[in-house]
Amino acid sequence: MKKKIIGIALTVALLITLIPMAAIPTKAAADFAVSQECVDIIKKWEGFSAKPYWDYRQWTVGYGTQVPDGKLEEYKTVGITKEEAEKQLMDYLNKDAQVLNKFIDKYGLTFTQGMFDAVLSLCFNCGSSWLNETSTLKTAIVQGWTGDDLLFAFGQWSTAGGETQPALIRRRLAEANMYLNGTYDYNLPDNISYVRFDPNGGVCEIKTQGYDTNANPEIRAVPTYQGYKFEGWFTDPTGGEQVAKLDDGVKKYTLYAHWSAADGEGLPQDPAEETITGTTVNYQRQIATAVLNSFDNPVKGALVVNAYKMDDVVDIVSEYTDSSGTKWGKIKNGGWINLAYTADPKVESTPAEGVSVTVTANDVNVRRGPGTGYACVGKANKGDKMIITETATGSGYTWGKFANGWIALKYTTFSATSSGDSNTDNNNNSDNNSNTNNNTNTDSGNTTAKVTGKVTLSAGTLNVRSGAGTGNKVVSYYPNGASVEILEQKTVGSTVWGRTDKGWISLDYVKLDVTADNS
Repeated sequence: MKKKIIGIALTVALLITLIPMAAIPTKAAADFAVSQECVDIIKKWEGFSAKPYWDYRQWTVGYGTQVPDGKLEEYKTVGITKEEAEKQLMDYLNKDAQVLNKFIDKYGLTFTQGMFDAVLSLCFNCGSSWLNETSTLKTAIVQGWTGDDLLFAFGQWSTAGGETQPALIRRRLAEANMYLNGTYDYNLPDNISYVRFDPNGGVCEIKTQGYDTNANPEIRAVPTYQGYKFEGWFTDPTGGEQVAKLDDGVKKYTLYAHWSAADGEGLPQDPAEETITGTTVNYQRQIATAVLNSFDNPVKGALVVNAYKMDDVVDIVSEYTDSSGTKWGKIKNGGWINLAYTADPKVESTPAEGVSVTVTANDVNVRRGPGTGYACVGKANKGDKMIITETATGSGYTWGKFANGWIALKYTTFSATSSGDSNTDNNNNSDNNSNTNNNTNTDSGNTTAKVTGKVTLSAGTLNVRSGAGTGNKVVSYYPNGASVEILEQKTVGSTVWGRTDKGWISLDYVKLDVTADNS
């Protein structure tokens, strides 16, 4: 019997040797490894910190890795070397790479190196458990979504501490660009951007939407609010311009839901117990948004009494600042309006034959009208030339009209530009580790020269905020001695702020290795 079995086995073995190898189905296991390009860009996104810092839910050190058990006190005292930090980073990436390769095999996917690195980068930042769960991104990868659909899916993974973070949105979209195009670049191409959504009292599952400006996609977010009817997404909480499709003009905007009562009889009211009179004043303001409602009282839930359109000039006879810091103005023979959506009345003049000017800064906003309340319709960059055919003042600037819109003339060679053009928003919120500042926003782009530096504190940690200025939320921290790369700079009041991979920090507490050009 034993010999017979051996004979059968030999026969089978002989037959197998006679069958061409191509005729035998095979399934090669995915064996991708992280590329050096991916390692380099992850290190750039994470930044390096020799000392541990608290990052939402864990102590983090080096290139964004969790402090190993038993190492916290040691690293707090002597820090971690870059060599040790890179080894820890590679250990994490190699473990995630094994999980990702198994995922590729499980679903029979065909990946490029760029696709693998993009998903691996996201796994390092967000964890890999989502590969075994249900999500829009997992569906997109398994079903082979491309283009604008994939940008949307990646963009959903951009919250930290319960809040959407611009730095995370940019990283997700850069990863999507890596996935789609094999491009390893911290900066996004001009056609890839995002918007964020504020449900304005309602609830919205989708908090951000990455998109391709060339695709001009529909907005995917649909909010709900019990007892209210959704009227659409707008550029401002009250008034503003309605946005139905996403294009180049709303890049990086926060869009706000507008509501009306479902029964059409007005929103539920919560009127003040007594009428607010405010402080008597006497001046004019010009409406700087498409539509601006006025209310019978400067409080939440007050009755709408009128609606004003863009460029209407109104007489303000009283002012009132509520507990949230919102400044209201009472219109003569009218209701109260939010003064944040108004500007100085235009004082127009027309150059005799048009004036040729050259732009002197990069990333300068071009707006629909002469004021920061008007929507941005494009950008101008240093060296661009244009013919100014009309000038006007608004929002503290002198503006010039040319073929494509209005531009703040302080960022051009126009000789009539007034000194001190700025739009000041007094926001006296104290930062834990910085002095009180006044938020001053100019209508030019930020300084984009990249420099490196080191955090220098006498005590405590340095707040990282979601935007430049103390009015923005704290999203992370840097410990004393942390090395940082400043990707752009922006002056807010008397303080210069720098954007890092994690957010914005006050440069009062950073010793820069090189001083960037701040023109």
